[in-house]
Amino acid sequence: MLTIDGAVAQPQSFSLTDLQERFPQRTVHTRYANDDRVATAAYTGVLLWDLLQTAQPILNTDQPELMRVMARSTDGFRCIVKWHEFAPSAENKLILVGCLQNGQPLDDRYGPLRLVVPGDKQGVRYIRHLASLTVLNQHSDDQEVQ
Repeated sequence: MLTIDGAVAQPQSFSLTDLQERFPQRTVHTRYANDDRVATAAYTGVLLWDLLQTAQPILNTDQPELMRVMARSTDGFRCIVKWHEFAPSAENKLILVGCLQNGQPLDDRYGPLRLVVPGDKQGVRYIRHLASLTVLNQHSDDQEVQ
């Protein structure tokens, strides 16, 4: 189950089936560091932007640079994706909540869901076992992660 919470009007929860059946699926081809080697893969899943729109994010229009999303795995690992990276009006990167790798379901080591951030060459933000997405719209030292 993937939850979306934080600065949103409508917190959401989605099963893997929900993500596959309720949203258009996109595929991105990536290259990133994975352990001690460079990995290449085609990930298929839901665009982060599309998914977050269902929760109706509460935007910080006065300081849009503070908008970001904290992704958290089932083991507590977390990372930050800045809003402008995936917003259609800014960089518009095709950041995904992936459920397939090279056309196959993610195995137990990485899935069932994984955050996929093309262009993150070190793979630090490729969160495996993705469990939650928290929309942040203001400064909060206890939640800031880079």
